Amino acid sequence: MLSIIFSLIFVTISTFFLYYLACIQRDGYWKRRGIPTPKGEILFGNLKALLNRNYPAMLQIRDWTKQFGKVYGIREGWRQVLVVSDPDMIYEMLVKKFDNFYGRKLFAIQGNPDKDPRGDVVNTRGARWKRLRNIASPTFNINNLKR
Repeated sequence: MLSIIFSLIFVTISTFFLYYLACIQRDGYWKRRGIPTPKGEILFGNLKALLNRNYPAMLQIRDWTKQFGKVYGIREGWRQVLVVSDPDMIYEMLVKKFDNFYGRKLFAIQGNPDKDPRGDVVNTRGARWKRLRNIASPTFNINNLKR
């Protein structure tokens, strides 16, 4: 009976230790890639700063942009987020190389846009967004807009 208790305690401690190591590994994601990042908490990343009721998230992102530059990484819990504030780089990603950047962040109140039959280019993600973007893209080229 005593050996079962010790085994259970050992497994529990080992599990927490491995989880802690995984958290530390996730915390260094941007640093290993040479991208500046604000210091966050081990478990929640930068969520506490972004969800502060007294200081809106957009102001926090503005402050981090001033501090870390136009490209930096943050963590929203387990999710890694690359923040890009450089207009030329945004243009490159959204217009010139849109087929490489079709993953979109889901917001909690949004629901699943992939299952919504009324999904449009703004709200869909993944392969469906890519298909809709390819269909709509010729409509907005210079020659068609001049007509």
